[in-house]
Amino acid sequence: MTNRKETKQSIRFKESLDNKVFTKPVSITQTLHVIGNTTVDGVLRLTSDEVNLTATGTTEATALLLNVAKAVHVITAGGANTGIKLPAATASGRLLFIRNFTNSDKKLYVTGTDVINNNVDNSGLVIAANSGIIVCDVTSTAWVSF
Repeated sequence: MTNRKETKQSIRFKESLDNKVFTKPVSITQTLHVIGNTTVDGVLRLTSDEVNLTATGTTEATALLLNVAKAVHVITAGGANTGIKLPAATASGRLLFIRNFTNSDKKLYVTGTDVINNNVDNSGLVIAANSGIIVCDVTSTAWVSF
């Protein structure tokens, strides 16, 4: 039997919860490490967001660095072909969701010698106006976009 304290807002985990099915809302305020498959039946909400970003610069050196602690990044301002920059790759497998809510294309740069989609010249990946992109930190030097 799982030893747990339950409230409407959260569950404090005291032991492993093998094959546990939650039927009430669960709030996890620290890292949740899942080994194996996870099924979400319903909506998975990402509430760690960075909104009202202004894309800046036209190179990796002058682009706006995204906050590594946030999952969702929303660009709402910045001139044509200005950019944002990913944090350094770490092979964490983290996903970042980036939305360009402007009427002009923006560029997505990587940090240092990292690459995105094996693009080694770091000329910036275009995020089209009024569109979005998902990127994954796949190795200690590489990101992949979807």
